[in-house]
Amino acid sequence: MKKVKSGGEEIEFFEEGDILSLYEKLFQAAGRRGVSGKLLEKTKKKILKLTKKGEKLIGKGKPDVNSLDNLCGTIKRLKDIVKDPPSYTGPVITEILKSI
Repeated sequence: MKKVKSGGEEIEFFEEGDILSLYEKLFQAAGRRGVSGKLLEKTKKKILKLTKKGEKLIGKGKPDVNSLDNLCGTIKRLKDIVKDPPSYTGPVITEILKSI
């Protein structure tokens, strides 16, 4: 994770390595709750695609505050699931993943 400044705001940006380790833990937590592996893979690809897009914009010096902030919020929600899996049921995790 690194901090990115854009328009006077400082936003947390999660790098690809952070996301891959998060998804390993999410597979274990969500898999026990009956969440489809296919859905997990699909959302993983989406998140990685958005991350790569964000990295390109940061590299060009033109980070989009809204998209990076949305991505950060999504990743934090996934981290919450990993931290406390018993508080989320399988259908709730499925709906969260579908909304990404």
